[in-house]
Amino acid sequence: MAKDTSLSIRMDSELKESAENVIEQLGLNMTVVINMLFRQIVREQAIPLSLSLSTPIGVLEDQATVKADRAFRKAIHSEYINAELDKSMLKANDPNTRWIPQSEMRERLARRREERSRV
Repeated sequence: MAKDTSLSIRMDSELKESAENVIEQLGLNMTVVINMLFRQIVREQAIPLSLSLSTPIGVLEDQATVKADRAFRKAIHSEYINAELDKSMLKANDPNTRWIPQSEMRERLARRREERSRV
């Protein structure tokens, strides 16, 4: 079993208080969040920043940047959805397309969700 260790960091007191408020609203505490962050860094080999109560807003971003980013993401998402719909329509008209009954598809999705929740 691995030994526990302590971590001491310096940060702005207002930032710490604001972060603690959000973390508490998520039903967590600072220790749990730091451990989650470190585990995800190791697993993903990247620095993730995805937990939020609302749309992610960087600490140093101004409102104009946030609005531009949202508009860009929305446009990209719309283009992706339209492209996927076009592909689906082509597949639907292809005589070689194998159709899967809805009940089987639901079972597959349930298994995937279950597998992902184990990770």
